[in-house]
Amino acid sequence: QTYTTRMMPWEMPTHFQTVTNVSKKLQKVTGGLTRLASRTKSRREDSIVPRKSPISMANADVMRYTGVHLALVKELVAVQSSRSIQKHQDLSRYWWSVWEREERELTRERGLWGPTTPSHLDKWILDATEGPCRMRKKMIANGLFYIHYPPHKPMTELEQG
Repeated sequence: QTYTTRMMPWEMPTHFQTVTNVSKKLQKVTGGLTRLASRTKSRREDSIVPRKSPISMANADVMRYTGVHLALVKELVAVQSSRSIQKHQDLSRYWWSVWEREERELTRERGLWGPTTPSHLDKWILDATEGPCRMRKKMIANGLFYIHYPPHKPMTELEQG
């Protein structure tokens, strides 16, 4: 089954329009060829512009411009170097903190490499997140126990008697 669209009579191109369209396309194609073929060697030589002599600059100006460029390059290298050092320090600090966190996780109580039995010196405190009336009591390690309650020093003979 083929579908054909019918054009209205006023939409159909006339013979004159078809001829002008074809002639325009033909002129575009042949125009470039005739231009290429019509160029001659003498014309090409005329289009080449002879080089002018370089601009003469004073030696002092050359030295000044060179100094300016060198200063800019030195400044750029210094900035890049400082950024590189700072980036290296930041990365080192970051990876060191990651390493410490992983080490703490591995060596904590009940961790992979941690102690199998708890130490008798570990002290615990009730977690105050939800207050003392919490249904399920949660105990956390008390790292400040020995700061708040320092161990007693043994009494000497002079203090006893």
